[in-house]
Amino acid sequence: ERKKDVPEGFFRWDFNCKIGVSEAAAEDTTVDAIGSGIDTIGETGAEKVFIQIEAFAVRRSERK
Repeated sequence: ERKKDVPEGFFRWDFNCKIGVSEAAAEDTTVDAIGSGIDTIGETGAEKVFIQIEAFAVRRSERK
């Protein structure tokens, strides 16, 4: 998504992310923390990991 052009009036992409052993157990995280989250879940012996990443365009805030 980061490589896609942002819509008119927006300046960058941001991401809502969740990670957990299941969708029901998933917790909010940052895109940068997904790798370590996978490692942490793997250390518990879990065989599956649920990851959700939703991109959204961000408008530039006006400076006062």
